[in-house]
Amino acid sequence: MNQLKAGVALNFASTALRLGTAFFMTPYVLSCLGAVEYGTYTLVSSVIMWMILADFGISATVSRYVAEFRAKKDQKKEAVFLSNVMLLNIISGLVIFVAGIIVYWNIPVLFPSLHGENLENFKVMYLISFSYTVLYFPFKVFAGIPSGHQKFIVPGLINITSAMLAVAASVLFLWWGYKAITLVIINVASGFAILAGSIFYSIKGLGTRIQWKISPEILKVILTYSCWIFVGSIADLLYWKTGNIIIAHTSGPMDVTLFSLGINFSNDFIIVSTAVAGVFFPKIVSMVALNQTNQALTRLMARVGRLQLLFIGLLMMGFIFFGQQFLTLWVGRTLGSRTYICWIIGLLVVIPLSLPLVQNLGIQIVQAKNMHNYRAGILLVIAVCNVIVGYMLSKSFGAPGLAAGTALSLICGQCIAMNYFYHKKVGINIKVFFSRLLKGSLLPALILSTTGALLAWLIPMSSLMPFFTGIFLFTACYILCAWLFYMNDSEKSLILNTFRRFRKNT
Repeated sequence: MNQLKAGVALNFASTALRLGTAFFMTPYVLSCLGAVEYGTYTLVSSVIMWMILADFGISATVSRYVAEFRAKKDQKKEAVFLSNVMLLNIISGLVIFVAGIIVYWNIPVLFPSLHGENLENFKVMYLISFSYTVLYFPFKVFAGIPSGHQKFIVPGLINITSAMLAVAASVLFLWWGYKAITLVIINVASGFAILAGSIFYSIKGLGTRIQWKISPEILKVILTYSCWIFVGSIADLLYWKTGNIIIAHTSGPMDVTLFSLGINFSNDFIIVSTAVAGVFFPKIVSMVALNQTNQALTRLMARVGRLQLLFIGLLMMGFIFFGQQFLTLWVGRTLGSRTYICWIIGLLVVIPLSLPLVQNLGIQIVQAKNMHNYRAGILLVIAVCNVIVGYMLSKSFGAPGLAAGTALSLICGQCIAMNYFYHKKVGINIKVFFSRLLKGSLLPALILSTTGALLAWLIPMSSLMPFFTGIFLFTACYILCAWLFYMNDSEKSLILNTFRRFRKNT
């Protein structure tokens, strides 16, 4: 339990660091690189993410089965399992190598809007990131071992330390006049540092052993489980990483910058939501392995969902009422009159995304029950439709049209089809979930909507001081409404006990 609490705390610390870094670094990086080079830099990561699909979902199985083997105290089978995962990852690395070379020789065809220096810079950044990806793959297994052991403190500290050092290095090198290629090198160095820490901690700290033995039975289990994770990964990439590639193909690096800045707000929401849900995955696996009831899983999903809604609700309402002013102050100096496009893109995606985010513990339950094939199939179909519709809309309406396609697919797939699946197939009582999730939410929602609209109208937020004053007043009102009208006694006790322990420890 202490590891779970520490894991949640460190995930939130890491989340705060990432959000804070994005807040301060994005306008700085954008001003140093310029909108066009920033778009090229962003495009590289989108292309590399597609190569990581060659993992075929194998690495996502590590935490799930390590947690199961530990629950059953079967260390020998765990050691054989890990060796088979490493073997499959080596094969995946070879697939990535071949695919990456093919992509490299076809870059001018894939991205005809890149010319001259932008094209050459893209090729260099691509080769650096591609080389890291190929070398990283055989050792990916170690990244999932600590969470399978329900150990979160050391990996969390490694990730936070590496991220802080990477930010500091990025600031210095940009200050000295270096450009996007240097940022890619820093990110790669940070990734290798985290990997080295994971390997050392897994072997020395957790006593992980790998027994080299090819087991057809285990290989079948891994591939059967991971193939649907792979399908789900394709769906996620079609949602979140295809947009930059489509816009780069149809419009160019400048529009990639606009789209990526707008869509990044949805990524921030996802980070906040998964900071809690991801920590509970080994616990859910143990509950399923010990045949806990669906009622218990429904209660856990609703309890975690209410905690997620507290944070997601604040972010969503804040973005609705203050998002445009924030973007103007944040990156308006570089983007000028186009800044409002980023806000529109963010709104189109963030609003329908909020519902599945407060339910993402359901994803963990589906994976623990080994029922993710239906979910992956639904999301893949909807995601393909998202790409087709988004591409067509982007021709007429640019980046906002692409975002509208994403919003439509989220409503159809994540909000409607997935809730049907949770209720009918997984055994989660969605009626009970929503009744628990939304209990006490109507009155604070009305109060906060009125308050946010009045603050946005009354306070001229053309500079930082009045903007942060409005944000502070809205946040204070949000916390007060949540405490008085939404949170139950158990949730209040959780917050108070956490605060008391923090005071005691400090």
